[in-house]
Amino acid sequence: MDINIDVEVESNDKEVQEALDAQIEQALIAIGMTAESYAKLPEKDGGHMPVDTGRLKNSITYALAGQSPHITNYGPDNASKSKGNDADGEEDSSDGGGTYSGTAPQDPGGKPRSVYIGSNVEYAAAVENGISGKQTGKHYLRSAMSDHTAEYKDLAKAALSGQ
Repeated sequence: MDINIDVEVESNDKEVQEALDAQIEQALIAIGMTAESYAKLPEKDGGHMPVDTGRLKNSITYALAGQSPHITNYGPDNASKSKGNDADGEEDSSDGGGTYSGTAPQDPGGKPRSVYIGSNVEYAAAVENGISGKQTGKHYLRSAMSDHTAEYKDLAKAALSGQ
């Protein structure tokens, strides 16, 4: 009795890697969105963000490595409150808004494996870290990340399991 068995082996490595990359990107997006919302949470609502005009709060965004920021434009909640005087003492007519351009730093290998959260407002670092001897830091970014690590881990698990 002759038995013929034909076996075909097919590699799905490429498809598996593409699916994993997509799940990693979804995890990073979920973490970035969640961290952004915590960083923007005002002090009056239990967060760490001091809010005067809303310009700093509205400027906070996230970006995946090698990609553009989630938002491109921002401004204060109340443009009239943010107007001030320019160097000549004249009223500044700008609305205090700003824009983002460019991309976040690229991760090795060219695939996003990091998410960045922050602001490009000139005083953002001073509010985060404080001004030596004058003002204590509010740590709105640091707290947004460190106070919610278990939640970020759960978001990553859910994305990587296809949920």
